[in-house]
Amino acid sequence: MRHTGWMAVAVVGLAGGLALASGPGGGIRVEGTIAEINAEAQQLVVSGTTVQVTENTVIKQNGRAVAFEGLSVGLTVAACGTMPEDVLIANRVTVKACQNVAVAAGIKAPWRNTAKLQARVPLSPAEADGLVFMREEEKLARDVYLTLAEQWQVRIFSNIAASEQTHMDSIYTLLVRYGIPDPVAGMGVGEFATEHFQTLYTDLVASGSESLAGGLQAGATIEEIDIVDLVEKLADATHPDIRRVYQNLEQASENHLRAFVGQLAALGIVYEPQYLDPEWYAQIIGG
Repeated sequence: MRHTGWMAVAVVGLAGGLALASGPGGGIRVEGTIAEINAEAQQLVVSGTTVQVTENTVIKQNGRAVAFEGLSVGLTVAACGTMPEDVLIANRVTVKACQNVAVAAGIKAPWRNTAKLQARVPLSPAEADGLVFMREEEKLARDVYLTLAEQWQVRIFSNIAASEQTHMDSIYTLLVRYGIPDPVAGMGVGEFATEHFQTLYTDLVASGSESLAGGLQAGATIEEIDIVDLVEKLADATHPDIRRVYQNLEQASENHLRAFVGQLAALGIVYEPQYLDPEWYAQIIGG
């Protein structure tokens, strides 16, 4: 959702000339001078924060639309968007009236338009494949829960579907950061890039549609699969940002598994784990 106003409602950080605040609707707003530009990745560094520009980002100066190529090092901008990790995914970038002092004073700045973001350590093939796999798996969870929420009108499905969207966004941030194509770009609910996830979606929706208990069991199954796969991908990851995301997603999946198992228990049903060994499962449920 694009924000229509720029008034900050709660400052959450202030350092080195950077104004980082919570904007309208809970979005994040960052304001400062463009220090670096990566034209290939469509990224800016604004006072130490990486700002990702996407095809949906609105860029304006004096009320007029500006192309990404029209931005330059030294311009003062305000960017607003979401920040699932340490990269701001911009909905809007506004060029402010104030520019870099050296430029405004006519001092030659030979670095203008030439700065690049510091090169990142390339991902291993296993890390890259893991991100692609987990992006589609988080979509599987979201799509099944959205479908079951519509059928059963039970809050647990819609609530966890919203959480899975956040998980998808976290993986997407990493895909963008490392220049990996999004495997589910442009795909609607129930549409997948691989046969594996297409089949899982069909089977889980079918079993989850038989009864409310079946839906809750499908949810628990998804979370078991997610936990196992996240632990497997974590073992292949060496980049700290990827490891942090996987660890956060695993903790969330454990919470979701406990929620589904609790709902089944309220119906008098004891859930039997299918993918986790009994000791690991008992540790999670007792956690």
